[in-house]
Amino acid sequence: MEIRSLSLKRDQAMIDSFYARAGIRLDRGVTALYGAFEGETLLALGGIAGNAIRSLAVEESRQGEGILPALVTHLYQQMRERGVNNMFVVTKPKYAPLFSSLCFNELAQTQDAALLESSNRAFSRYLAQLPQADGAIVMNADPFTLGHRYLVETASVQCARLNVFVLSSEASHVPAAVRLRLVREGCRERANVQVIEGGDYIISGA
Repeated sequence: MEIRSLSLKRDQAMIDSFYARAGIRLDRGVTALYGAFEGETLLALGGIAGNAIRSLAVEESRQGEGILPALVTHLYQQMRERGVNNMFVVTKPKYAPLFSSLCFNELAQTQDAALLESSNRAFSRYLAQLPQADGAIVMNADPFTLGHRYLVETASVQCARLNVFVLSSEASHVPAAVRLRLVREGCRERANVQVIEGGDYIISGA
């Protein structure tokens, strides 16, 4: 078995066909895609989207043969080379035990998807550093508007302490650092409001 880098444009037909058989779609955030091949036969696909492993699929007739662990290990190594230390995986729930066996830690699971990360301390550290509050707002603020400000003002009256999380994703028109600054400026008159960078756990790229 050989793992190869695929071109999202040149190999699009093969990629789309494989994912169609698997019943999933290529995630829009994937910037690098790798395939596990036996000769010229594609056995599995997996992509990298920022700090997340996405769009994993294995040929149904070849599941359970160790193909997925080999592909995930390759993706893990590629991400480490890119400077990513804590990696996330979004996958089907049936694959969650496999990632747990590869030392990933499950954060959440729904009927359709499971979210895991490679660190066993990052999430607890993230929770520990959050200011105590009895209310929270999550916003993209792309850009921060009077409507956002009214929402914060209304909530701050109803809460003793309010945390406002600003999404960190760079998929918006306004850069994350600018959005964070504008929200902080817009909320500075509210002493009980703490504006916080969303990080990886508030509607993250994962």
